[in-house]
Amino acid sequence: MLQQDHEPERLANSTEEALSDSAIHDVETTVENACTIARRVVAEQWPQLACVEPTVTFRHGVRPSRAALRQLGLEESEEVLKRVDDASYTFTFAAQERTPEGYIMPRIARVTVDAHQRVIKATLSK
Repeated sequence: MLQQDHEPERLANSTEEALSDSAIHDVETTVENACTIARRVVAEQWPQLACVEPTVTFRHGVRPSRAALRQLGLEESEEVLKRVDDASYTFTFAAQERTPEGYIMPRIARVTVDAHQRVIKATLSK
């Protein structure tokens, strides 16, 4: 009788583990896809940084208040909330470059990709 009582508990734990493994896999896939897009942008715009391994920073989307939406003249619709509530990833490619004068100058490119795999912003330090 005791074994039967523990059986559903063991099954529930394995289901939770499988779900969390699946969720982790989905996040890893999303980050890998976003990284591939960021690498492509860097290779096209700044080839000298193409071989640099980027660091990644995750940012949760921020849902604006109803008052803020009204000030912007927007209604609180699902489309607006979905667009602003998305997460994004910022990939930072950092390297050093020697100037013609012999100085070492840092070069930092940042590419922000949203959860829908769209490039939001790409910048290079001066």
